[in-house]
Amino acid sequence: MINKIKILFDLFVDGFKGIVMSFFSSRKDRYGYLAETANIRTPVWGPKQNIYIYEHCGINADAKFICQVGKFIMRRNCSVGPSLTLITFNHKYTVVGQRPEADGWGELEASDVIVNEDVWIGANVTLCPGTIIGRGSIIAAGSICVKNQVYPPYSIIGGNPSKFIKFRLTLEEQILQEQLLYNESDRINIEILKENYNSIKRI
Repeated sequence: MINKIKILFDLFVDGFKGIVMSFFSSRKDRYGYLAETANIRTPVWGPKQNIYIYEHCGINADAKFICQVGKFIMRRNCSVGPSLTLITFNHKYTVVGQRPEADGWGELEASDVIVNEDVWIGANVTLCPGTIIGRGSIIAAGSICVKNQVYPPYSIIGGNPSKFIKFRLTLEEQILQEQLLYNESDRINIEILKENYNSIKRI
């Protein structure tokens, strides 16, 4: 009898936690910035005061924000599959003689994560501290974008650790894409597109 009561009590507590998390994870005032046209599906886990989501972005359910320090910035028109994991800080792991969870382990190093415009992120992707995703890129499902990695615009990215696979558009298509979708003042300079395209094609 006691075991049944305990099971019922545990179910009640878990259900109550789920309701609370769904409510609080959907509150826009918890975010650093959440555009009116952004759509974040609940539940969402973790602190949100350093999360900045701009217009017409969508993030599917079960995103995990590990961002007590450092910022996550997602620019306009991005789409994210379920179970995104986002990390914007690390512990100082280069101190000689230090152990995990010992004194000093709680000192955190912030490193912002930035996802630029028109990026498509698949399911179960992890973005590690310092990751910068270039405009118009695609990240394959299950990818882990490692610390301090910068991916150029219009990349296809995948793997663990994630690597540049190829450009999703030719150089000429990238230039046309910029002209069709962006105001002149917002376009990536053609010389930068050329430099990115030619340097990576030689790798």
